[in-house]
Amino acid sequence: MLETKWVTRITRQKRSRPGDDGFWVWCCSGMQPTATRSGIWCDLKSQLEPDGTKVETTTLAGLSASLDTKGFAIVHRLFDEQIVAELKQSLTQAKDSRLEREGEIYGARNLFVLPTVREAARFIQDRLSPVLEDTTHAVRAIFFDKTARANWLVPWHQDLSVALKHRLECPGWTNWSIKAGVLHAQPPGAFLDRMVTARIHLDDCSEDNGALRVIPGSHRAGRLSREAICAAVASVPERLLTARSGDIVLMKPLLLHASSRASNPAHRRVLQIEFAPAVQLPSQLEWAEAV
Repeated sequence: MLETKWVTRITRQKRSRPGDDGFWVWCCSGMQPTATRSGIWCDLKSQLEPDGTKVETTTLAGLSASLDTKGFAIVHRLFDEQIVAELKQSLTQAKDSRLEREGEIYGARNLFVLPTVREAARFIQDRLSPVLEDTTHAVRAIFFDKTARANWLVPWHQDLSVALKHRLECPGWTNWSIKAGVLHAQPPGAFLDRMVTARIHLDDCSEDNGALRVIPGSHRAGRLSREAICAAVASVPERLLTARSGDIVLMKPLLLHASSRASNPAHRRVLQIEFAPAVQLPSQLEWAEAV
């Protein structure tokens, strides 16, 4: 029964529909798939492990509680090796807004043009909708990697910017800029507090290759000045978020996070998808892209 089984693997199956060459749908191996919205199939509840402790598959309360109090939560092995391999392959085909060094891609933006990225976003929406809120849209997708050729330090910071179609003056929306040809702005802290970021790990990620470091609970302080960031880092023990390929780290954008240079450089590919409630934008503004 779903209520008593731990689900650890998700696979893809190809279905056909009129006028299409076939589309990928997500299924749990060994279970009868049931149609859900957006053409994604699955009849399962994922194993949830927000802080190293298993929680019941029938409830998302543990995951939501960790995200609310700590600012992060981990879903283990949400995607199996086949899906991870498909995502890796598709990301090498990103044509626009990508960063390369010696022929190797180490970053890319504006990724919802890729069908596999859109499907991954929809799958997370379906499986984790009670955590993300039922009206949630995926509003930005970014890829980054750390290798021997591209190995950098990321200092302590909060994620403050969102991608928009047009610039319109709205109270609290500041620091307008252009990144990879796309307009960005920094919304009020209360806006960012309702967003959730999903970091899909495509490789094992350890301390040696630059795993994410976070200050638990720091998101609850809102937007922080540089002085407040330094004070938080000095006073609260950090947490290292190691992950395995196929894991997802959920985090709040205002959570203080950083990463070190890799001491043993190997691929540390992460597909980062940002989610926001559909009704949250002021009526005059539009997302640059949304799924």
